[in-house]
Amino acid sequence: MGLLVYVREEQKYRIGPGAVGMSLAMTRSPARDGQIRSILNRITDRVPGVIALGIPDRLDITFIEVATAATQSSSRAGRGNRVPMTRTVAGHAYAAVIDASEADDLLLLIDRCAPKEAERLRSRLQRNRLALRERGYVIGCGLFRAHLNAIAVPFWSSLYNSFLVLTMTVLAKDYAEQRMRDEIAPLMVESAAEMERLLNSFDVSTNCALKAAPDIQL
Repeated sequence: MGLLVYVREEQKYRIGPGAVGMSLAMTRSPARDGQIRSILNRITDRVPGVIALGIPDRLDITFIEVATAATQSSSRAGRGNRVPMTRTVAGHAYAAVIDASEADDLLLLIDRCAPKEAERLRSRLQRNRLALRERGYVIGCGLFRAHLNAIAVPFWSSLYNSFLVLTMTVLAKDYAEQRMRDEIAPLMVESAAEMERLLNSFDVSTNCALKAAPDIQL
């Protein structure tokens, strides 16, 4: 169910992002959530698109917060929406930032359910890892929908005990890949760093009782 994560080096299970996400959803912090939305809204004030903060949930990315530019009001994206890892830049960025062994486990899980989808992710994995090392973000054109381009920046959150992904989707007719690199990428990298500092400044123990749960020994 994705509630536990196996740590190979320690031979233990730890609370997974799915469990942490559920706990935080039940104990939402108005201060934290308001600051997250403020960061997202600053970007949509400048770029006509949809921006979301996502957390991995088995084979999907679940949106924790979403902001939409006024010109994109027809978008259906919202908090709690789930999108497939294999068909979204957010999912590809997450797969590229986790350890190789974790990525292998993820691909094996996808292979069991949908081999062709696993190949879609696997074929771009090395390229995406290189993009993260060199630029700090991943761009995908037409990956989810032919008329949409997207960019994603992953970062570690001790609050969620997981990598999160800040991702933005724009219309391909308005933003070709180079324009995204020039105009959107700097905003996204800067905002993801700000988001990381914000989330890691919150004390997990005051927001999530699961943090106090002991490791599960094998």
